[in-house]
Amino acid sequence: MTVIKNIAKDRVLQITAFLVVLSLFAARPKLADISFDTLWSILGMMTVIQIFEYLHVLDYFAYRLTSLAADSRQLLLMFLGLAIVAAMFLTNDVTVITLIPLYLEIAKKIQAA
Repeated sequence: MTVIKNIAKDRVLQITAFLVVLSLFAARPKLADISFDTLWSILGMMTVIQIFEYLHVLDYFAYRLTSLAADSRQLLLMFLGLAIVAAMFLTNDVTVITLIPLYLEIAKKIQAA
């Protein structure tokens, strides 16, 4: 029940929902507007990331990045460089989907230390 209350209180969600309903009056959505190739690619990337997380590959990379960095500033610069290089080869949304789980693993490792 608290999840529903939190969703009802979320101002960004309310504004987004309002804009979605407003946009439905401007133009009718068509099935042809959806790029299913992109959706399948993103689904595949998310599946690979989940498999990496299950196999603890993300733990390994989080450990390597945290052990190579002397302080949090250097870790931030390394992660920023990784994001820039990944964005060169992947689109921005796929880069975010790929790097957020790694960032969360690093945050867990720093918080545990």
